[in-house]
Amino acid sequence: MFDVVVVGAGPVGLCMAALLLQNGHRVAVLERRATSGRQTRAIGIHPPALAALDAVGAAHPLVSSGVRITHGAAYSGGRKVADMDFARPSAEYPFILSVPQYLTTHALESRVIDLDPGALHRGVQVEEVVDDGGHLRLRGQKSGLRWNF
Repeated sequence: MFDVVVVGAGPVGLCMAALLLQNGHRVAVLERRATSGRQTRAIGIHPPALAALDAVGAAHPLVSSGVRITHGAAYSGGRKVADMDFARPSAEYPFILSVPQYLTTHALESRVIDLDPGALHRGVQVEEVVDDGGHLRLRGQKSGLRWNF
């Protein structure tokens, strides 16, 4: 029996799982993909997200391998219309960190596995969530086999 089941092993799901595991909860992370991908949907991590990653012990490997962006400029029609200072919002992380998303996912996945080697379940397709009045039950497939969780 689990306290929490997280559906999806992207950065948000893995970060939530790590936070819950650190606080003593029994967690399962269900991910439909059999392996983690190298697709990147985001390349910039803002200071509040870096603080959240730090709270689960995943920020350091990213900060040491990423590129720190402290300033930016906005252009329109070939003209500079604004300057942006990314160093001002955060004393702890005075930059936006540019790092491929798969590295963020890998750092979080490693942290979840460190906290509970059995928490991450890959190749699990969740098809239905059923509220039986006292518990939620999940139904789906793993390797073509039907299952109830």
